[in-house]
Amino acid sequence: MNKILSLLLLPLFLIIHLIPRNKNIFLFGSNKKTNFSDNPKYLFIEINKYKDKKKKFIYVSKNKQALIEAKKYGDAVYIYSFRSIILHLRAYYFINSHSIDDFIAVLTGGAVIIQLWHGLPLKMIGNDADFKNVKFKKLKINFYWKIFPYLNYKKHTYLCVANKIFTDYFISAFHAKPKKLLFIKQPRVQFFEKNNLITRTETETETETETETETETEKIISLFPTYRGENLLSFFEYVSDESLIKLNEIANKQNYTIYIKPHPIELQSLSKIKKLNLNKIFIYDEIDPYPLGAKSDLIVTDYSSIYLDLITLNKKIAFICPDINKYQKEIGLYFDYYDNRNTPGYKFSTFDEFVNNIDMCLISNFDYSYILRNQSTQNIIDLINNRLL
Repeated sequence: MNKILSLLLLPLFLIIHLIPRNKNIFLFGSNKKTNFSDNPKYLFIEINKYKDKKKKFIYVSKNKQALIEAKKYGDAVYIYSFRSIILHLRAYYFINSHSIDDFIAVLTGGAVIIQLWHGLPLKMIGNDADFKNVKFKKLKINFYWKIFPYLNYKKHTYLCVANKIFTDYFISAFHAKPKKLLFIKQPRVQFFEKNNLITRTETETETETETETETETEKIISLFPTYRGENLLSFFEYVSDESLIKLNEIANKQNYTIYIKPHPIELQSLSKIKKLNLNKIFIYDEIDPYPLGAKSDLIVTDYSSIYLDLITLNKKIAFICPDINKYQKEIGLYFDYYDNRNTPGYKFSTFDEFVNNIDMCLISNFDYSYILRNQSTQNIIDLINNRLL
């Protein structure tokens, strides 16, 4: 949005503060209006089960497929429709996961923004990432955002924190006030716990348990590499065809199924993997990674915080970090990557090293207690009812 348009929209943003808002109207949005995913998705699914006739829960998106999915659980509307604009003007609560641009930002004046966020800060986020090496720019942009708050993608009234370990990081990254933090269990984690999708062994039938031995049972191994931006090589640049072929051979021998969940930006670049015709390695191209994570036995990542959610679901974790020094310098990490309290899993500096030790990862026994004992347990639906309404 250019500066001239920003100036023109400021009076509108201020005038909207005068419009009375309805505390019974909740809008949900995610990932800059593009899909039905992440914490808003799972909270939307659960909160619609309450069948509260007084309250209206509406999901907004510009993506038709996202609206089709959302309508399976509740009310959903195209974000640029006339009805959506009216809802933006009247809704009291806006619940999102990525940015104020999950909604029509200029129409949020005077509303309560509940930012669930979409990850935990292993890698630097928000202010800490945006202004890592440019302190003067931080002062300039923060001043600009005070004048035009609807341009600040981090704009929130309340910020949700899922683990107390990361409290100070969230305060720094979002310039948040401690009294505006909501310590809640992430809706996506709570959803899979509640629906008994914690581990594959817990959902096996008695027949399956009796007829399948541990060695015969298929194991699902899922890779969740993070997107590194334009200044660093993609994770897949460190993965050779020979390594993938070897991994496929091991998977056939040990009855593993391997899924690779790339960032959407990198999805098209993985055609080379498909050309290898590997029968046990698949590209997972769904937007939402959590259904895959919930049914996996081993979670493999580099710097994605997804492992912090899936630890709660009792998954084995492993890390591949071929460019740790470059990543630390370019993006930054909040804590010591090799401290097993924070990253409880085997660390491998190459993809080949991981492939050679994949069996070991599946029987690892790292201590998750430091992360688990600091996790928030509050149900956000209860918190909304008891504190915010």
